[in-house]
Amino acid sequence: MKTAKKLHSSGRVWPRALAGFAVGTAIVCLSTGFAQAATMPDAYLYAYASQQVGPQHITQENTGTAPGPVGATSGGASASVVTEPYVSLVANAANNSGSEATMTYYFGMSQETQDVYVTVDIAVRLSTTASLGDLAQASIRVSDNTGAFSNWSIIQSVCSGSNLCSSGSFDAILQYTFHSADAQRLTLDVQTTSHGDNAWAYADPYITIDPNSQTGDAYLVFSSDVANALAPSVGTTPMPATLPLFVSGLGGFAFLARRRQQRESKAA
Repeated sequence: MKTAKKLHSSGRVWPRALAGFAVGTAIVCLSTGFAQAATMPDAYLYAYASQQVGPQHITQENTGTAPGPVGATSGGASASVVTEPYVSLVANAANNSGSEATMTYYFGMSQETQDVYVTVDIAVRLSTTASLGDLAQASIRVSDNTGAFSNWSIIQSVCSGSNLCSSGSFDAILQYTFHSADAQRLTLDVQTTSHGDNAWAYADPYITIDPNSQTGDAYLVFSSDVANALAPSVGTTPMPATLPLFVSGLGGFAFLARRRQQRESKAA
């Protein structure tokens, strides 16, 4: 795990585009077929937290791979990514701080799969809370592993705290169809920014083969050390003891959109 702490004396400092994320994606782009291989690319985990103290911003960023966990804390901000016993991401912010947690991992079919298209059911839980003027956002994106970040097959997001937010939560099944020979990329992201009150964001997925898909004895495979299991309800989700998940705060809606655009343009 890489750890970095920074203390800045002037200006707002937000996390840089994820270099590791781009590298991991570039590696995946080298191989788009998995017809005879059940091994998926490794997962990428990222956590960021920043607390404003006067004119300064105290920032912590951590990256890693599964099984993790990976977390970051700074003042009232915290973020964590957990891959076992289920995948979940949590971000909290309050009192002029902010946080983000991101995870990208891969799934596909076992080598016994025939040359067919497979439909999977992705049970997704996205949840956010934030007062007006603060912001919490959670999203899931799914695509093949060609590296085309502008070409996501599934994009689902929710947010709270802005008049632009239409829904603060999503709890449903998304259907996704792909060719059995190809690995698929799934990215989860939660972000919070706060100027005073608490902001909170959460995401977890669970993937199963749709009963109507004819896959024989084939089964789903995932990035190493990434558990595919149904998480407890959001209200009872246990937080890792080593990753305190208390409150924090930061920027604004435009900031979140700008950060995503910068990260994706550099990773493409």
